[in-house]
Amino acid sequence: MFNSYQELMEWLDAKPQFRTDGRKATDFRTERLAVVLSELRHPDRSFPSIHVAGTNGKGTTCSMIAAVYQQAGYRTGLYTSPHLVHWAERIKLNGYEADQALILRAFNELATTSLFDQLTYFELATLAAFLIFRYEGVDLAVIETGLGGRLDATNVIQPLISVITSIGLDHMEILGPDIESIAFEKAGIIKPETPVVIGALPELAETLIRQRATDLNAPVYLAGELDPMYDSIDQRITLKQGHRTYHFTTDIPSMTSPINAAMAFRVVDHLQSSFPVSDEDLTLGLSFAAQRSRLHGRMEKMSPNHPWYYDGAHNLDAIAVLVKNMQALATLAEWNVILTMMSDKVSSSGLSELSGVKKSIFWAGNNARAARPEELIPYLPEIIPLNDEEIIDLLMTLKTEFVIFTGSFYFYNEVERWIQSSATA
Repeated sequence: MFNSYQELMEWLDAKPQFRTDGRKATDFRTERLAVVLSELRHPDRSFPSIHVAGTNGKGTTCSMIAAVYQQAGYRTGLYTSPHLVHWAERIKLNGYEADQALILRAFNELATTSLFDQLTYFELATLAAFLIFRYEGVDLAVIETGLGGRLDATNVIQPLISVITSIGLDHMEILGPDIESIAFEKAGIIKPETPVVIGALPELAETLIRQRATDLNAPVYLAGELDPMYDSIDQRITLKQGHRTYHFTTDIPSMTSPINAAMAFRVVDHLQSSFPVSDEDLTLGLSFAAQRSRLHGRMEKMSPNHPWYYDGAHNLDAIAVLVKNMQALATLAEWNVILTMMSDKVSSSGLSELSGVKKSIFWAGNNARAARPEELIPYLPEIIPLNDEEIIDLLMTLKTEFVIFTGSFYFYNEVERWIQSSATA
């Protein structure tokens, strides 16, 4: 049992976790979860849910869906990962982090189960979310997978609808070496006779997902059929359904926001009979999704006074989108890139996308999984490795220049600290 939230966080920090230990922190045997869920009287069955998987875009899509239902007056739970600053970001109730007392209560209940000490970091977080959603009696929960889907800890739920946002080459050491293998793992969240919404997928991946859905008699809804469009100048999204056209602005200024919004739209439209949402609440929720769900790290402007942005692009597809987002604001030659990257994410094709920038800076940090400068130099020969103090000094000279912090979601907290230090220096 834990006597305080601080004690709990110290215990959690000492456990293997994916952000620092990679594959060593994972264990995809599902037998433990079945036992623990039974002992907890199945909190996973205590709330209706929406399940979202995908290589990229799943966190944003989850936040958009949750924001719409929150806007419509439903008590909404949202479970995502990883957290950027505070652990409690993983579990949100109507857009706010679950409070420390709730988290402590959930872990102390988990601690009474027979296999508590065998549960992984992610399994513990997932089970805590389920318990908190039961405690709070949420009307609807939006659940994001961690890795893959088929063997993911979240895949114990029986959702009202599933969503597969995208399929790309990421976590290949775990999910498999190619699109086909990764699509197979993501398709594992599809349940019999349960609708699935799919985003923009490679042709092979879409074929495999559709076949899996057909085998399970699961209806398929395509987000692309809404003809999602984006005007980067005024951050305006357009969706079309039949003879109706929906226009709304977005506070998530990314080229992928239209397809993510289209997936959220499809989910809300399908669930109208059970969870009615007006057109006004739908468009307002989508317009202010980042604000409503307190989503960070997606082409986020980090300073009100300087053109400095953060985007956690950490794989080839995400970096390609990031470059388009950057070009919507300025030419690549005007951008200064400050990045950190996990060693298993380094690829020539991804890094080559950034080769035309004005200046590229690398920060290694103290994460055991982080790449070293010598791993990036073959692909970005001009990259300059800097430490914390040097980056803060550099930022003081770049106050009128475009800066993008990218390559990982795991250094958001550091970026905030650098910006604050450069502002007060």
